[in-house]
Amino acid sequence: MVGCNGERQGGSFESVLALGHCVGTVVGEGTMLLPEHCLAASAAVDAFGQKLEVEACVSHPEASLGTGTDFAFCAIKGPHPTPMTIGELPKPTTPTFLVQRRNDSFRTYPVEVGGGTASDLVYRVPPDAFCHGDSGAPIVVRTGGRTTMVAMASARERGADCHSQGTLHAIPAAEALAWKASQP
Repeated sequence: MVGCNGERQGGSFESVLALGHCVGTVVGEGTMLLPEHCLAASAAVDAFGQKLEVEACVSHPEASLGTGTDFAFCAIKGPHPTPMTIGELPKPTTPTFLVQRRNDSFRTYPVEVGGGTASDLVYRVPPDAFCHGDSGAPIVVRTGGRTTMVAMASARERGADCHSQGTLHAIPAAEALAWKASQP
């Protein structure tokens, strides 16, 4: 993640999939994590030109923006990218980045925890780092040459201008996976 200041990145984030106006991330064998409010877009999954079929989705029963429950998991069929490693939230001083997908390229932006609760994080983001179409963007850390997803972006603060510094809500990825594992 050279620079990590909104610079274009190569294909090191192949597990980040395009879903129309949202993003999903492969987080397990045949499993994609995405915001619940993006389920309608999940029918058109693009893995760098290869269309993937969505078999079934399950979402948190109380899914709602800004509550830490705006997430869903979908089973994807067909060859798919290697899953992104999921990790626990880092210390607030650890450099953390939002991965933005535009067509088949990526930009990474530094973000920092700005409050929230254990299940609904609030990150401060620079201008243009998170806008329409970025819901589901992974928030990652890089340690020892390894990229780990620690959260999934859900939505900006209501009424926020995409071109100004602002805040976004995010769901801890490990917490979402723990919820999925607890389901029958």
